[in-house]
Amino acid sequence: MRHLPILLIEVLMSASTAFSQLRENKTLTLGLAKQAASAAEVEAVRNHWKIVVTIVHDGVDLTYLQRMDNALIASIEIATS
Repeated sequence: MRHLPILLIEVLMSASTAFSQLRENKTLTLGLAKQAASAAEVEAVRNHWKIVVTIVHDGVDLTYLQRMDNALIASIEIATS
């Protein structure tokens, strides 16, 4: 169940403009990270989820973190571990 949010982000990024730009540029910018987080937030709102979105570069470096209103504080720890 812990891998569900990661899978969700991968699915959303594959459908987003941010992912295609990332594939062309090979660099994750803050703007692209925000676009991906925005797509994740749209999906979360549609499904009535309250989530924390983290975008990492090369699987290691935190680029962007966004906590939705009323998402559990513990979700930050879970999303960054």
